[in-house]
Amino acid sequence: MLVLQIVFGVAVVIGTFWAAYAFDFHSARKVNHSFLSLNTLIVLTLALGLFYGGRWWREHALQNQGDPLNGMIGIGVAGLIAVYIVVQNFRRAGILYGLIGTALQAAFAYFLGPLAVGIGVLIIIGVIIAPAKVFGGAGGGSDQVIVYRRPPNVVPPP
Repeated sequence: MLVLQIVFGVAVVIGTFWAAYAFDFHSARKVNHSFLSLNTLIVLTLALGLFYGGRWWREHALQNQGDPLNGMIGIGVAGLIAVYIVVQNFRRAGILYGLIGTALQAAFAYFLGPLAVGIGVLIIIGVIIAPAKVFGGAGGGSDQVIVYRRPPNVVPPP
């Protein structure tokens, strides 16, 4: 019975992705607007990262008697990005397609957003932080650079 449940679950996930991309292809043909383009998904991931990071920052500041303003600013910027995406959807695709496409983007952001943010964080760690740790700082670090310095003007002994 467990195998049937797993197979059914995988079939539902595959069917959902197929339906989402079929709608995206149809809307790209019909109204010339793709809701699941790479740029849109990158901007959604950025907004989700700002939202989750801002929420964490705010909660951490409230627990430690700090200033939660920076976290609230991150959440606000994420909200502005989301409003911009929704307005662009309705402006480019109309009411019906805009409503369905925005709901599709929201579903992708809700279910796959934490995964995308996690992958983004891993990429940042792999590209920026890990080389800095290995090579002793950004750009190789000051301890890795050998600089020739002339000795001070010392008069040699006679």
